[in-house]
Amino acid sequence: MPEALRWSRKSDPERLEAMTRWSAYLVLALGPYMAWALVDAAEAWEAGAVVLLVLVVLHALVAAGTLRASLDTTLGRRGVPRGWFLALAGTSSVTLGVAFASFPGPPGEELVELAFAVHIVLAVALAALAPLLAWQRLAAVTLAVALVWGVVAVGLGADGRTAVVSAAIGGSVLFLLGLSMRVSVWMIRVFWEQERRREVDARLAVAEERLSFSRDLHDTFGRTLATVAVKSELAAELVSRGRPGADKEMLEVRQIAEDALREMRELVAGFRAPDLAAELAGARSLLGSAGVSVSVTTDDGELPAPTQKALAWVVREAVTNVVRHSDAGRCGIDLRVDGAASSASAVLEIVNDGARPGGTPGSGLAGLAERLGQVGGNLTTQREGEEFRLVARVPLPSAATAPGATREVAS
Repeated sequence: MPEALRWSRKSDPERLEAMTRWSAYLVLALGPYMAWALVDAAEAWEAGAVVLLVLVVLHALVAAGTLRASLDTTLGRRGVPRGWFLALAGTSSVTLGVAFASFPGPPGEELVELAFAVHIVLAVALAALAPLLAWQRLAAVTLAVALVWGVVAVGLGADGRTAVVSAAIGGSVLFLLGLSMRVSVWMIRVFWEQERRREVDARLAVAEERLSFSRDLHDTFGRTLATVAVKSELAAELVSRGRPGADKEMLEVRQIAEDALREMRELVAGFRAPDLAAELAGARSLLGSAGVSVSVTTDDGELPAPTQKALAWVVREAVTNVVRHSDAGRCGIDLRVDGAASSASAVLEIVNDGARPGGTPGSGLAGLAERLGQVGGNLTTQREGEEFRLVARVPLPSAATAPGATREVAS
């Protein structure tokens, strides 16, 4: 595959990591280049100098391998690279020994050259290990190196000022180089974390969409299937008693099945939006077919569309629960607007007198609470003996219609 094509297929974190890695390798490659410049400037092209250059190149290659392993360890892709640590320690020690042997002269210009060679080796080694060092440890290591070099410089005959300046400059360079490596690794980790977070957000969005769809499916077809069951049972009872009307009930079952098929298509297409008035009418029909006496009262006011939609789901689920999970003989549905215009709330209260003992809230009520939460509302339930009361409350915008006179809807 062409390199340009492979690069174009990489994600942004992969590109950033690749660029950061190769930039770090380039920094390590500067070590042999500066060592060559040092030897050439000192005109010390002797056997020891040639060996030093070869060792610096080998040391840089080992450092590159160690840096790669350190980056992988920091990013959680492999364990601690102890083999690379040993190889880096060995090449560093040998290279430093040859450097001291190559510039053995008295204090002066050769001390500067020795300091330069030593710090080249140390800088390359520290850069390879920096991804694994916290900045506190990095500061401690560079301070220790600076102190040791100051002592060595004094032992080689340098005066105090020269030793201090050499140690300070060398330690600062080492610390800044190591810190830049740490910052680069931090950037890589941040980019990968953002990429993982985007993937998690995408998975959560899909899961939320699936949950919403399953909730819609439950709320849509729970009542439909309950209606089919009730009307089918009624038709069977009429047939067994030889009474007329069974054919009418079965025709209604067929109509309900056709409506359910249409609702399924609309739901799958994403166009399902329940109508509150239609749900109230459907509730009257379903409860009446189940032999439950029902009364519905509403306010003479127009509710906002999101509020109507949320409350329509409440009517559907609550009435389905009355039919399927209660022995109710009466059910009252009250829809009103409470409070002043600036703090009004739409309140839907559904009460039935047939709560069964030992009942526990199901997933349908949890789904309703989630729906109401999306429009700032809440759902409460209360049971007193055989009476079960469900209250859904949704706050209205200040521009919502003020409550009007309550009217009775014929059952």
